[in-house]
Amino acid sequence: KEIKVFEKSKLSLQKHNNRSEFWQIVKGESKITIENKEYYLKEKEYIYIPNNTIHRIENIGKEDLIFIEIQLGENLKEEDIIRLEDDYGRV
Repeated sequence: KEIKVFEKSKLSLQKHNNRSEFWQIVKGESKITIENKEYYLKEKEYIYIPNNTIHRIENIGKEDLIFIEIQLGENLKEEDIIRLEDDYGRV
């Protein structure tokens, strides 16, 4: 699925028990945190996030960040999101 992150915004710090994810940056600049490591990705770059791994993506650019998320695993339900921190009160 295609996901948009507005300027100066970030998604929740989260993990998934039953799925891993592959993220491909389509537009913009990102800071991706996986466990305690930070990765800086821009257009056409990608990263793999194993299941049970704490992760987050943040828009660090001056335009909207757009990325494609491919979910891998046997259980791809939205209920498999364990939020640890969230700017929108969904923890």
